[in-house]
Amino acid sequence: MCVFTAFVAATSVLAWFSTNKNVNADHGSFSIAKVDSAVTAITVHDFYGLTSDESEFGFNPTANHTITWDEHNGSDSGEFTMGSYSLNDPHHPVMFLFAVDGSNERITLKTDSTYLAKIEPSFTETVATYGALSTYAEGTMIEVTADETRHGCKSVYKYTNSTFELQWVDLLQTNNPLSSIIDSHYVLFEDDPRDNQGTCRTKSGSLFLNDVSSNRTYVPVQSSQLTNSNRASFVSFNAQGEPVFANSVDLFQGSTRGYSHLGIIIDYYVESLEYLYSFFLGHVFLNAGLGFICDWSMEV
Repeated sequence: MCVFTAFVAATSVLAWFSTNKNVNADHGSFSIAKVDSAVTAITVHDFYGLTSDESEFGFNPTANHTITWDEHNGSDSGEFTMGSYSLNDPHHPVMFLFAVDGSNERITLKTDSTYLAKIEPSFTETVATYGALSTYAEGTMIEVTADETRHGCKSVYKYTNSTFELQWVDLLQTNNPLSSIIDSHYVLFEDDPRDNQGTCRTKSGSLFLNDVSSNRTYVPVQSSQLTNSNRASFVSFNAQGEPVFANSVDLFQGSTRGYSHLGIIIDYYVESLEYLYSFFLGHVFLNAGLGFICDWSMEV
C-alpha cells in the first residue's frame, strides 16, 4: 500500500497543491511470466529513508517478501508500502532485487490500462457493462457506463480487429491505475548487497524518512546512480509537455555478466503526479483522496 499526501506548496509553480490531498496506492497482485531469464530469485525490499545530504537511499536488507514461481509463471500477491509522499519528501521507493546468473536479461512491465489524465474521446455507442459489449463496425467507439473490469468506472473502448481496445477510463476515488504515477531505475550489484561482505555491502547510520531520523543497517544505493540513462516509466512527456503513455516498458535490458544482483527501484513519478493533479484541478475526489492499484504484469 502506497500513501500519497501533498502538502502546501512552497513555490507558485506548484501552488495548486495548496490543500492536503491523499492518494492510497494499493500494490494488489500482479502476474509474473518467466521467459528465458537470467533471474534465479526475486525479493521485495522496503525503503528506510535517505541520508541527511540525500546522497544515498537506504533499503531494508531483510525482504518484505519473496516472489516465487514455477518453471514459467508466478505471481506477486505480497504487499509493500511506498509511504507518504509530499513535495518536500517525494521519494518513497520500493526495491525489487533480482538474483541473476550473468546471462542477458530483460525486465518488462505490461498493462492494458490507459493514462489516467486523458480527455474522454467521442463515442457513438453506449452500454451499461463490459459484459454487454457486442460486435460493431470496425473503429466504433463505445462507452461503458459501469465497467466491471475497471472497478465500476466509466470507460471508452474502440472496437478493432474483433477486440475491444481501451481508450479512456474515468477518475475513481480508489482503484486508479498505478502505472500512471510511477517510474523506475535499475542498479547492478557485483555481489549480494544484503550481506556485510564483498564490494556491495550493507551500511549502518542515520536515515531520514518523513523528517524522522532512525539508525538503520541498510542496503545503500547512491542517488547519483539514479539518472535518466537507467530510468524507465510507462509515462513520458514530449517537447510540448504533453504526456505520452506506453502499454509496455522495459525496466532493464542487457547483460548481467559480472553481476550477481539487479535492483529495480520503483518510486513516485513527480512530474506525472503534478500533471495529473493539474489536469483534475477542482475535482471533488482530489480533496477526499485518491486510491491507486497495481495494474501491470511483469515478464522476466
